[in-house]
Amino acid sequence: MGGITVDKIVMDPGLRRLAYTVMDETIAVANADLLKHGVDNSLYLGEAEKKQMMDLSDGMGAYSTSTMLDLTERRAMEVKYLFRRPIDRAKSLGVPVPHLETLVAQIEYFQRLHNLY
Repeated sequence: MGGITVDKIVMDPGLRRLAYTVMDETIAVANADLLKHGVDNSLYLGEAEKKQMMDLSDGMGAYSTSTMLDLTERRAMEVKYLFRRPIDRAKSLGVPVPHLETLVAQIEYFQRLHNLY
């Protein structure tokens, strides 16, 4: 979103839905990874963890994530490890993450546009 804070995301209905969708995709990848490694399904992530993360986000106020600060201050961003590798892992596990891929494509574009490597 080019530099908005967490409070703006969680207070906007459309962005909040998007945040939940990205969480769902991320949880699906994490659970598929746990399954691949034979971890008992009682340890899988689900609605309780998703609610906990959103509750934390709701209480953050005008918080700026490190990636957003890097972008707005035109510093190198940790795109490879924070975003690209999880997408690669999702692909290797056969888990579709179209919303996460879209967000990462946007972040990578900003990275290229401003030479933030």
